[in-house]
Amino acid sequence: GEEANEPAPLIAAWDDAAVAWAALSEPYPLAWALLAAAQAALADDDRDGATERLRRAGPLAAGLGTLPLSDEIAVLARRAGIRLANRDGNGVSAGQGPTAPAGTNAGLGLTARELEVLRLVAAGRSNREIAAELFISPKTASVHVSNILGKLGTASRGEAAAKAHTLRLFDSAAPAS
Repeated sequence: GEEANEPAPLIAAWDDAAVAWAALSEPYPLAWALLAAAQAALADDDRDGATERLRRAGPLAAGLGTLPLSDEIAVLARRAGIRLANRDGNGVSAGQGPTAPAGTNAGLGLTARELEVLRLVAAGRSNREIAAELFISPKTASVHVSNILGKLGTASRGEAAAKAHTLRLFDSAAPAS
């Protein structure tokens, strides 16, 4: 039989593709290859392997601003019950997209835009209100909210807002104007 630490052939093939795309400095196909490898890992009951690959793919997709890809990653993670953001921030390398300043992000892996959206969610704003305030479409606001829920490991806007308040993300973030 196969060694316990040896990935299944399909997982290994996607991992090889990911290595090749990384070597070519091509983050978009790299993120897709990582997503496919994560799907194959889940099909093989390798939850840890899927988690590791999704945590690499998520920041790549977010940094590229590719909403369909970010959505696919967030949906797969949510369906599998995988928390995308590490508590200690490990697994998210520098240069994988715009992330918020370390002090305001608490190792959550949120992009600067997601942090802006979370601030408005925590203030009780609807997607339509968030969209108007940030000059984005309501659909884009909805995608940001979905990504935030996935990264925070929360199931609802209320839970995300409560977590933001618990972590004191916005207590003194904005100077009085």
